[in-house]
Amino acid sequence: MSTPFSQPQRQDLSTFASIAYVDSKSSVVLQVKKTALAIPVSDHSSGGNFRNVSTGRPQLSNANSSNGLIDDLKVEIVKKSDTSKFIIDVYLFGMWNDDPQNKAVILGRQVGSGSIVAIPGAEGNSQSRATTMCVTQTALPTSGTQNDNTMDGYTFRYCDSGFSAPAGSVVKYSPVVVNTKNNTARYYINATIEDNDVLSRERAVSTVIVSEVELA
Repeated sequence: MSTPFSQPQRQDLSTFASIAYVDSKSSVVLQVKKTALAIPVSDHSSGGNFRNVSTGRPQLSNANSSNGLIDDLKVEIVKKSDTSKFIIDVYLFGMWNDDPQNKAVILGRQVGSGSIVAIPGAEGNSQSRATTMCVTQTALPTSGTQNDNTMDGYTFRYCDSGFSAPAGSVVKYSPVVVNTKNNTARYYINATIEDNDVLSRERAVSTVIVSEVELA
């Protein structure tokens, strides 16, 4: 089966902008932006759809210190209000080549041209817990023929209220995969290890949605 793409496909679905909606908690959604990413397995050899992630939790001041930043899923949004906050929904699919129980996903945030920081922030002994936002949601076999052809999925929602920036600021969010085991591990995005362009091997489309909200 041939893939419909030759290169990673990044779709910035910004037609959701300027949606106004009031929910039961009287928060107003000022705008919503979404990035969906589909990457074909033909890019396995070039590194287009995997990350080689070194061990250790990302530095708070550099979310990509372990090479886990998935910038293809970056969502860029321009603040409409000085006092607004952001809600980030992450739906990330893929597969690790080593012990998924020792892996997780966090978020990286960049304001303007500043550094990409790991959120939520924490210091000292709290960092090991606060930089793990989501562990794998899917029960994976640890042996047998299914070990290399069953994807796992990470899904979470996070309200980022830990920073301030004026209206007009450009804010960017990206998911960051984390490897806490003592060796470098490879994370395949939207595909399994044994895909090999075989029809029976599942693929996925990962999505990140960022909503700017004004809390009443």
